Amino acid sequence: MAPAMAAWKRHRSDLIGTAVLGTVGTIATVMGLGYGVFTEGNRVGPGFLPVVVGLFILVAAGLELGRILFAGRALSEGSVMALVEDVEQEAAEQISETRREEQRDTFGRTAKQRNWAPLYIFAVLAAALLLVDLVGLVLSFALAVAFLIIVIERRPWWVGLLATAGAVAFIVVIFKALLGIPLPSGYLGLI
Repeated sequence: MAPAMAAWKRHRSDLIGTAVLGTVGTIATVMGLGYGVFTEGNRVGPGFLPVVVGLFILVAAGLELGRILFAGRALSEGSVMALVEDVEQEAAEQISETRREEQRDTFGRTAKQRNWAPLYIFAVLAAALLLVDLVGLVLSFALAVAFLIIVIERRPWWVGLLATAGAVAFIVVIFKALLGIPLPSGYLGLI
């Protein structure tokens, strides 16, 4: 049996999944070309990003297909990759041992607290979205960032305020000053 055929049987699901990704990349590229990559005056058109991303996915899928079909034979016992895999496995075992022994992370949070954090983050984002109509985008965004950093991440208040100021400055400079996009000010018209 040919080596490529043996690789096909061994890695059938990987090959099919990678081929599907390649197809998605091709479709994105073709659709982006239909929208137009550039407009008049050599400005970036609506199809530019789909073409770039589609080509990236297509090339990555092609390289992955080649790796699966042809590099699989080079990964035998005693090879460099076998050594790397052994080292990775030992490191993973040591990390899991360390996690069992240590119950708190560097910020003093337990695993339970870390597991609840994404739920709290989504709740804060939902509240911030609801506040946009009342207090405006900038103030709502600032309150959300400050709450996330000070309360959920349990950082010092001055770190939260500095991060909030930086995030607000970024939003205002990029969207309002450079791009000229009007930011919602809310019913109260505070900012």
